Amino acid sequence: MSFSYLEVNNNLKELYIGEILIDPLQAKIQAKYYGVSLWQELTRLLIHGILHLIGYDHEVSAYEEKKMRRMEEKILRLLKA
Repeated sequence: MSFSYLEVNNNLKELYIGEILIDPLQAKIQAKYYGVSLWQELTRLLIHGILHLIGYDHEVSAYEEKKMRRMEEKILRLLKA
């Protein structure tokens, strides 16, 4: 789950775009289902949450879902390099 909000702290020069919550038990179930390690699934879920926070939304349309999925895969490939 991701909770989007935008807050700028000018004193600390920080930008808060939101929070991401990941249920470790659900991640473990999904990792087993997809045949990946728990670490791989947690990484995918984190990337998914970050994409939501910056404006991607797979629930809007099939096009947006495909666009978000492609970006997830691109980031995962870059992390493996």
